[in-house]
Amino acid sequence: YNRCINAWAKSDINGNEIVAKAESLVNRMETRYARGRENSIPRTRLARPDRITYNSLINAYSLSNEDSSAKVDKILEKMNALADSAAINKSDRDYESYIRPDEISYNSVLNYYASRKNEHWSAQRAEDLLLEMSEISQRQQEQHSKGNPPPVTMSTTTLNIVLNAWGNSGGGIRAAQRAEALLHMMIRLFNKGHENIQPNALSFSIVINAYSHVDSTDASSAVDKAMELLDVMEGFPLPNNEGINSCYNAVANVVAKSCLHNAGDKVQELMVRMRNMDTLPDNFIIASCIE
Repeated sequence: YNRCINAWAKSDINGNEIVAKAESLVNRMETRYARGRENSIPRTRLARPDRITYNSLINAYSLSNEDSSAKVDKILEKMNALADSAAINKSDRDYESYIRPDEISYNSVLNYYASRKNEHWSAQRAEDLLLEMSEISQRQQEQHSKGNPPPVTMSTTTLNIVLNAWGNSGGGIRAAQRAEALLHMMIRLFNKGHENIQPNALSFSIVINAYSHVDSTDASSAVDKAMELLDVMEGFPLPNNEGINSCYNAVANVVAKSCLHNAGDKVQELMVRMRNMDTLPDNFIIASCIE
């Protein structure tokens, strides 16, 4: 079942059709398992939905243009409810480790909200879920010390998805500022020892790019913010230089869209800064300079 759902998700058919196929497979799986249990068939002989099943279904919803937010949230609630039920059932306790939502589960839900473009509420929901995830992690950490499964954890990928949600929200400069605030939170937490959420080049490029989606009245402020973020990035201990060009390209894009009289000079300045960081300008930034 899981492989079939995943195969449909990778197919080239319409996203809404993928959702219909995935929902049908999950419903069939749930129905057959329930009937099997009614007929006293041992659990070990039945195909039972697990974390991978529901993660795959959530990912399928991200491929559709329909609003499936209620369904996505309900799946996450269902997984937690099934895990809680298994935890108190001696004969079914092993199932908890197979159904309890993990980082991939939460990232899948966050990615669904990030895929809803030009929807401010969706970005806010992603950030709210991030806070819920943090609270759940703290509770599970306490329970883990008592022998329960390890807690769900957040990573750089998790935070980057939420940054992307704000960048896609269509909220103009306020959305960009919200993304920047989250980036600075990542930096503070990393400096306090939380190495699992160390910002990378993608983190910076997402936030910088968010400033390219502002109104013309905010264009000058957006350029200043983009330059400031580049200053921070150049002084920050990135895990590696992979994708660093995207940060300079993102700033060049913000500058090019600003229509400032000295935009060309600013892009040329970016090229010099790139060379100082042992990276070479690419076709994208050259195109921005010409623009």
